[in-house]
Amino acid sequence: MEYRRLGKTELNISGLGIGTNRFNLEDTRSKEGLNRIGEMICYAILCKGLNYIDFAHSYIDGKAEQVLKSIYPCIKNHCYISTKVTYREDKTSEEAYQRICRSVQNTEVDYYDIAYIWHVSSYNEFVRISAPGGIYDGLLRAKESGLIKHIGFSSHASPEDTIKIINSGLFEVVILSFNANNHDKMK
Repeated sequence: MEYRRLGKTELNISGLGIGTNRFNLEDTRSKEGLNRIGEMICYAILCKGLNYIDFAHSYIDGKAEQVLKSIYPCIKNHCYISTKVTYREDKTSEEAYQRICRSVQNTEVDYYDIAYIWHVSSYNEFVRISAPGGIYDGLLRAKESGLIKHIGFSSHASPEDTIKIINSGLFEVVILSFNANNHDKMK
């Protein structure tokens, strides 16, 4: 497995990471199915060398935190774990901070390596997110409290807006979405 430094962090992550948003929906409806999901994640981390796992409270049909809590003792020294807040649900600094607090409490993780502001769709949205009292402030508070180590964002904005957001210098990590249908915008 190849490992690389992630963004402006000192984290060396595997070339492949584990996304937890899409699993077989049938597995999300039973304890046995959730155990299977946990076993798949543990296998990828412990046996295949993947060391980055991306969670969010709404993933795995709303059961991501339950799965993470069940596997955390097994994986805690073997991988980096991320979570997300979103402007669509967390409108203020306090709401974002409380989202992280609840997630740490629900999962019993020591901390998250990265917390992302999920789905930043434009530069104007970034301005609202990063304004005083916005959700970026909530993540800064969580970082100062030791609940998270790094702050990132996932961009669904245009390439031009994404570059402006990156150039703000506020974020240590960026997740970029790319769709081949948008190839003409990349020229």
